[in-house]
Amino acid sequence: MSGLTFEIAATAVLDPACIFAPGSTEDVSRAVLLFSRNECKFSIKGGGHSNIPGAASIDDGVMMVMSQMKAAEIHPEEGYIHVGAGVLLKDIYATLDPHNLSAVIGRYGEIGLGLAVGAGISYFSNRDGLAVDNIRNYEVVLADGKVVNANLNENEDLFWALKGGSNNFGVVTHFDFNTVAIPGPTYGGLIHYPESSLDTVDDLVYDYHTHQAVEGLLTHAMPQWVYNGSTNDTYNLTPVIYNDNVEELPLIMKPWLDVPHTFSTLAPRTYENLSIYLNEGFGDGLM
Repeated sequence: MSGLTFEIAATAVLDPACIFAPGSTEDVSRAVLLFSRNECKFSIKGGGHSNIPGAASIDDGVMMVMSQMKAAEIHPEEGYIHVGAGVLLKDIYATLDPHNLSAVIGRYGEIGLGLAVGAGISYFSNRDGLAVDNIRNYEVVLADGKVVNANLNENEDLFWALKGGSNNFGVVTHFDFNTVAIPGPTYGGLIHYPESSLDTVDDLVYDYHTHQAVEGLLTHAMPQWVYNGSTNDTYNLTPVIYNDNVEELPLIMKPWLDVPHTFSTLAPRTYENLSIYLNEGFGDGLM
């Protein structure tokens, strides 16, 4: 199979027989046809976020790694960005930020596009829904190697099934995401709450979901409770974002700062910077 790159697997959570890194849709098409004809088990790895055995990795099969398929092309007049299945979210933000555009995708920079066949919670979800609600087109390789587009006008059933169907209906090689206009940098970061504040934080989280997120569609918060076994310390570390070019949180989100906290890193940031910064606190295998 000329032009196809194979590598022997070194280490993985599971133990694939080999790793295949396609460079094009055509490579994927020929490989899937070969796998199907020979009843060869294979998995599909984008950013590697999925923890489902047989999804991003596999035992005794081929792990198809999409990392070479990293095209990112903006179509501003049509209102979408065309990206390869190996693109990480930080790459999409880096491409769109300079154009005052963004996309309804995930929030952590090192995650890939598996979320776009799952659900995909976004900084913009209060206003624009999930990542799967903002897909314009999937380019998909089917089990027989055929390449098709799935959208509102072509292969509508497949388009519907891929929104939550993960990689069970085909290998998605490219995604077209609707873009959203942004006024410039966003405002966000982390707020660290000590254990003594956790009861109040619980009330604040309720207020966020019933009031802030409903009345302020540009708000976003991701409450995270952490237990450190080595220090027997429990705390809350919450990313707080307001999707506008502001210098401080608006009144509707001020309660996040009113609760006693250890520190705050809220600041104006590009979405690329924010996605990288939020990811830095997590080790490999956690995000």
